[in-house]
Amino acid sequence: MKGQEVHVHIHSDRGEFLMDIYITVANGGVSNIRLTVYKYKDLIKEKFANQNFGDYITEISYFLFINGDVTRYYESSGVYKLSYKPKKKCMDLHICMDETGWSDDEDRNEVIFKNALMNLLIYSSEAIKEKSIAKKLDFNKDLFDQTLKSCLE
Repeated sequence: MKGQEVHVHIHSDRGEFLMDIYITVANGGVSNIRLTVYKYKDLIKEKFANQNFGDYITEISYFLFINGDVTRYYESSGVYKLSYKPKKKCMDLHICMDETGWSDDEDRNEVIFKNALMNLLIYSSEAIKEKSIAKKLDFNKDLFDQTLKSCLE
């Protein structure tokens, strides 16, 4: 069986910050997670709409891979392939949720997803901050983390 991609875009209308989250769900994996993904996408979109996290980072693109029974994108949960594209002022990251803990219980999967997403996004902000320091870019990690926590707590 092949993976199925679900693209979820989070855009700020201000034009200063744009956050894209791409969700890839494996067939045979967590089939009942799609509605939860859209629910948290909407929460994140609302909270991020009026924030400015730095002048040299106007876009952050997350590619979130959720491992399934059949398809494995990365060996374990974590942040992978962080890169900065200066012309677009864009940070690109791959983040992966492994298959640990998923069940057929939709309510339980929502809790698992929310906690895993929070941990991965907070961890990713540390990676973005480190990359920003190395590239001499400003990035307000504290505001980013605070905004994430307000979405997902």
